[in-house]
Amino acid sequence: MEGDHNCYESRELNWQLYTKTGNQRMQAKLYQEAQQAYQQAVDLANSLLSQAKHTATNPDTIHLYVVSCHNLADCFLAMGDAGQAEAILQQAYTEIIDTMNQSSFSMELRFEALKALKMVSCEMHISLSSTKPNSVRKQGDARCDRVRKSISGAISNSADLSLALHKNK
Repeated sequence: MEGDHNCYESRELNWQLYTKTGNQRMQAKLYQEAQQAYQQAVDLANSLLSQAKHTATNPDTIHLYVVSCHNLADCFLAMGDAGQAEAILQQAYTEIIDTMNQSSFSMELRFEALKALKMVSCEMHISLSSTKPNSVRKQGDARCDRVRKSISGAISNSADLSLALHKNK
């Protein structure tokens, strides 16, 4: 078990390195290089999240995934590709909702997913409503409304999750 923990720590350090590299490239306006580093961070975070799902360890890993998607979406926005940014945020949103609703995952992971929902929903709203021209913004507003309804449903469905987690403590 100690070897698994060290492997996780090593992979998390690699994730931090990819993220830091992406941040440095973004500051230098080297967006293609930032995109590559952020994509590596997303891929690694996704792998770590998969491991967390199957081992019931490191439930906060979902936040690495969300941060990675957020960074990649910001990079696409900086490159003027709001559609790709939206797709990345939708991917994170879907992963969070699926994780929250999967009863076979640990309660801790599912609760962390619930906490991650707020960050993704805020980013999706910003991406869908403020980065597009007025003619497209109305479509974005309609999508925002659908996302808000979906989020509201997920949150009300997750009330049992929150209650169950507190009962287990």
